[in-house]
Amino acid sequence: MAKTLKTLTFNAQRDEITKENRNFILAELPDFVSDFIDFKSMRTSELTRYEYTLDIRQFLNYIHQNIDELKERNIKDLDIKCLELVTDKMLIHYMNYYLKNHTDSEGNYITNDESTTIRRKMSSISCLYKYAINTEKINKNPFKTIELPKRNKNKHIIKLEPDEAARFLENIENSNVGSKKQQAYNKNFVKRDMSLCLLLLSTGIRVSECCGLDITSVDMNKQTIVVKRKGGHIHELPFSDEAAAELKLYLEERKGIESIDGDNPLFLSSRRTRLSVDAIQNIVKKYANTLGLNKNITAHKLRATYGNTLYEETSDIYFVQEMLGHSSPDVTVNHYVEQNVEGKRGLARKLSFRNTSE
Repeated sequence: MAKTLKTLTFNAQRDEITKENRNFILAELPDFVSDFIDFKSMRTSELTRYEYTLDIRQFLNYIHQNIDELKERNIKDLDIKCLELVTDKMLIHYMNYYLKNHTDSEGNYITNDESTTIRRKMSSISCLYKYAINTEKINKNPFKTIELPKRNKNKHIIKLEPDEAARFLENIENSNVGSKKQQAYNKNFVKRDMSLCLLLLSTGIRVSECCGLDITSVDMNKQTIVVKRKGGHIHELPFSDEAAAELKLYLEERKGIESIDGDNPLFLSSRRTRLSVDAIQNIVKKYANTLGLNKNITAHKLRATYGNTLYEETSDIYFVQEMLGHSSPDVTVNHYVEQNVEGKRGLARKLSFRNTSE
């Protein structure tokens, strides 16, 4: 398998590994779960199907433990009719209590107050029920009588303000982080870290998308990058003049460094391997943590910074949605664009329908 993977692109390697992990889990689950995952294969990414599999495994473990009729049977031997044994009360308990407080398969106690995660997990189970109903495999759907957690529409968006972003980039430029030894080490990667962080700030790409960039993903003439997004969609995105200037410097430096990965990644580690998602996260945190901000700035928060800045400049939520690669503008608003409600209320108070100058 290792030799086969080396011949694939980074994104293809990641998909292959995700698929392998998913199939390993599916081998322990009833056949109807595999049928459902196959059914979803045309419209979902490998990662989404893997998350479906994890969510359904968790749900089946719950009903196996809580329905007497199922306790004496192996989970692998359950048929799809077992879904009809689940009541709306059980779903409510699963959603409101079990998903918030439970012990995982390794005996670790898990607490989860994030409504977004709970909503996603419940949506996975709801999709399974819709599939079972639409294919006439079951006749009862307990989801009809329950409400999923609502999205928090007043969620505060964590992002860098303009002055904070400037200080963040100054930290990189001056290698002004850590001990003198660490600062000396950072100086070796100024061009890489500046171009990487400016690319995140000026395109809003996800960390995994940044990780998957190759040298051939960059077109300096058009000032664009090509990324593979969720669902396998390929998008060409523009980047800023500021990022272009830093990328040009980094690409000159990058010419003299050969990757040992067998492919041509854009951003390399000190070991000449592709920067991992965790490595990119650590780079951002390293320079952000010294800003003295009362907020946790991660690589994903640079995406939120981009989304907010672009919206402030364009006032076009649909354009921001397109640039961020979201399926709907609701996702963009809920997670990446902070709405100035008080400012809008102030404007509303100033509305006038009479000519008061006469």
